[in-house]
Amino acid sequence: MYQVQGVNQKITPLQHTAEYYRRNPLVIEYQGIRLSRIFEARRIFSHRGVLKVGYDLVSVLESLHSKSLVHGDIGPANVVIGAKGNGWLYLLDYGLASFYRDPESLHHYPQVPLFDRGGTSCFASLDRHRALSLSRRDDMQSLGYMLAWLSCYGSLPWQDVRARTTQEMFHVTYQMKRVASSNPNFFLLWPLPPGLREFFRLAFSLSFSDKPDYDAMRRALQLR
Repeated sequence: MYQVQGVNQKITPLQHTAEYYRRNPLVIEYQGIRLSRIFEARRIFSHRGVLKVGYDLVSVLESLHSKSLVHGDIGPANVVIGAKGNGWLYLLDYGLASFYRDPESLHHYPQVPLFDRGGTSCFASLDRHRALSLSRRDDMQSLGYMLAWLSCYGSLPWQDVRARTTQEMFHVTYQMKRVASSNPNFFLLWPLPPGLREFFRLAFSLSFSDKPDYDAMRRALQLR
């Protein structure tokens, strides 16, 4: 991932690498406070604030995708608000990032099974739940779930899932998300800003190799 630095200035820059007890930690520049920490302190985001977060992150993801990469783990713990007073948002944690196409030829890779789901169940995309390789649409789906989480005061229907194993929890959560994505009226039950419902429609209408309509997504999330 960090061999493809220069995505844009909102991708946290790498400062140092090392080998430590057969591991390879990365040291990155401190950028600010995680969105999850801010939410824990405030417990509420205005609809205006949610739309602003979404609008900015669509641009960050567009830049990342232009380098043939998907993040693969979008969530409030991996988004920080800049500490330099500029209000910028930064993406952290590229441990699950992957190439969705060949960086040279730009040929889109086919979808294949993954050995491990990984990621955070609450914000995982449908294909992450299915243990399939990811594409640009997965980042947009996870972004939608995160914005819904902020809009719904930190509570989504599948967060109350009780399961005996992690595998069972992923399965039940997936079934709930699948039903939600296939029912256009489902999101009407949530206290979402109108623009976010349009964002969900755009995100879930994408096929595996489709390029998201970033401009339409920004328009949907634009402050009015």
